[in-house]
Amino acid sequence: MTFELRQPPPPNNLPPKQPTLYLPTYLPTYLPTYIHVAVDLIVMPTVWQPHPNLDPSLIPIVQRAIDRIPPAHLEPPADGELFDIPSEAYERLQNYAFSQGFQIVIGSCGVGRRNYPCIHHKADTKNYRKLDDHASKDGSTNRKQELTKIKAKDCKWRCFISYRSLDRGAEDKTWVLGVRDQTHSHDVVVNPLSYDTHKKRQPEQAKAIELAKTNRLSKLTYRASERVLENIPKNNDQEFHLFKKQYYNLISSITRFKEEIITELLQCLDNSMFIVRIRYSYTLNDADASIQKNIEQIFLLNNYQRELSKRFISDFMMKTDATFNINALKMLLFVAVSVTNTAMTFSACFSFAISEFEETFNFFIQCMHEELFNDCLPSRIIIVDQAKELTASLPISMPEIQLQLCN
Repeated sequence: MTFELRQPPPPNNLPPKQPTLYLPTYLPTYLPTYIHVAVDLIVMPTVWQPHPNLDPSLIPIVQRAIDRIPPAHLEPPADGELFDIPSEAYERLQNYAFSQGFQIVIGSCGVGRRNYPCIHHKADTKNYRKLDDHASKDGSTNRKQELTKIKAKDCKWRCFISYRSLDRGAEDKTWVLGVRDQTHSHDVVVNPLSYDTHKKRQPEQAKAIELAKTNRLSKLTYRASERVLENIPKNNDQEFHLFKKQYYNLISSITRFKEEIITELLQCLDNSMFIVRIRYSYTLNDADASIQKNIEQIFLLNNYQRELSKRFISDFMMKTDATFNINALKMLLFVAVSVTNTAMTFSACFSFAISEFEETFNFFIQCMHEELFNDCLPSRIIIVDQAKELTASLPISMPEIQLQLCN
């Protein structure tokens, strides 16, 4: 380390001051930026420098994102920084993390306290599927791939903010930043845009996604889509670019073929002689004209279920419930069941629905009235869970029925 003595020229006719001692202090390893410490702390603006291994074609893209960050956010966080609301602290720390090649997340929170650790702060993965640590060629382990990406690296970098007064006994409080640890257990990434949160820093990213979705729906390949985006007129240095994985994940196969799945389901039900009723919603434009029809709910039963219901549910009892996550479209399955005179359980009707809203239960009960109890007495008792939407719908749609709740 070298020390430099500077003798400032005396202004006007004042006597010269004592030489000022400047101590150069280095910031991150690959940033040639200096902080000169004198009698009064003088902080020179940090000039961002790209990682030496960053692809030259990506440097302008990252530089544009850096230029939109306030210069003060490029400085390392320090104890005592003040913020009005937690989101300001999160933005400040996230901006700094972007300039250094990592990402922060919102950690544990309490009353008057927020923690912001590095995204790699976990010591190990959740491993919900209970996979073995390593894959094997002979199939003796349940792991299929060896080189899987994990975020858990037990990184110690973290900051926090606390809501407190600056002076003891003072009534005014604010959010104050505290720095706990500034060391990483891992290497920072070469391209900070590889993190999903940082990808949104590109204004052209949203436009590129919007344009690429159309190409994806048209079943264009990634290369064909890139050629289409290249030929779109752009402003100045604007660039529409998506990585290959991003492009193919824009619209999953379930989303692309959702209409085909519904169409095939209805065709199959019709071929099996099911009675089907559908509830639709409509998307309107600015002129209140319908531009799209969406399926919200499907009610179905067959003639055998109808006969059993008229015989064993009429003037007796039934139970209804909903089951989650049983199909690729994530639609709920509502079912009404009862018992025969031989104590055998049978299903009276089914209904697929998008959600458990009150109108969902209204439509379900209306269809049962019109298809099951149109020429006989309805059920005397209905057993349901404690879903507030259902308990709110029944007194209106079936006021004559006795409601019984189950745990």
